[in-house]
Amino acid sequence: MIKKKCDKCGQEERQRNLRRLNGYWLCTKCYVEVRKNHRNKTIEVSGIRGELRRLDAKRKEESAGGKENLREYQRKRYRDSKDYKVKEYRTKDSILPVIKGIKIKRESIKSNSFLTIQEKQTLLRLLMKRGLTFEETIDRIKCLVSEQSRIRNLMKTQNKSEEQIKQKQFQLLEELYNF
Repeated sequence: MIKKKCDKCGQEERQRNLRRLNGYWLCTKCYVEVRKNHRNKTIEVSGIRGELRRLDAKRKEESAGGKENLREYQRKRYRDSKDYKVKEYRTKDSILPVIKGIKIKRESIKSNSFLTIQEKQTLLRLLMKRGLTFEETIDRIKCLVSEQSRIRNLMKTQNKSEEQIKQKQFQLLEELYNF
């Protein structure tokens, strides 16, 4: 625990309780006092004391009714400060928006030319149980996927139906499973 002295009053405090201001280490009391003096000095020099009093009185008057008036006051301040623009309502001459219909989501059809991760894992386990090494099983699965995509492209160029393509790909899968 590091202790330092306040540069203004000399009181010894823990460093985490001291604040640094303009190169000086100040305790909480001295820091508050310096900031208060600076605030008062700034108000006096700029000559806005009367306007601050008027604004403070206005704020208290508007917020005297409770939360409803306070919210209304905050809304007014937001509108004034942010250049809030009220949206113009549509007139009779303006163009009304066109209501579009709902797009029906298509059912996704699974392409059998690519295996999912789970299918690849089950194939890997199955082939390894049958006595193949890890590298051989990976090579066989890669060959299967490339062969399926090649056959799919070939059959599409021959204008075969999707059902025939799927049947051919299932046959390739069965051959691998029946190894």
